[in-house]
Amino acid sequence: MTGQDAIKFFHWTRSRTIKILQSLSVETLDYKLPSKRPRKDSPGKIRRILKHIVQAEVGWIHRLIMKEKETEEYDISTMNMEEIIALLERTRVKTVKWLDENKDKPLEFPYGKKASTQVAWIMYHVAEHEAYHLGQITLIAEMNGQETPWV
Repeated sequence: MTGQDAIKFFHWTRSRTIKILQSLSVETLDYKLPSKRPRKDSPGKIRRILKHIVQAEVGWIHRLIMKEKETEEYDISTMNMEEIIALLERTRVKTVKWLDENKDKPLEFPYGKKASTQVAWIMYHVAEHEAYHLGQITLIAEMNGQETPWV
């Protein structure tokens, strides 16, 4: 897998995530699944999934591969839909910028270190991880009675 291959996969997953998010009502975004152990003062399940998606990309790619020391602070529980989408887009722009700078290189572990986890695996896992959670978001929206577009 090259950086160019990863860019295509990342664009594919994020475009579908944003398309689904744009179709959701605030009520669906904040919908809490029935639970025998409800979390007090916890944002809705979809908000928690979106936070997890961003954290995975920032942690695996921005901090581990790109070696960022500082990362953006945010509170997804207080953000409106436009702010959440903007956060997802800012996060992805950084990832794609790094990939574009490395688009013709094979994605191996950076800095000459040997590791069992190659950059290609990390890139694939982060994009596939988002696609997996997109299925959860769609299911939760449907459980709340909201139709979602076919992506």
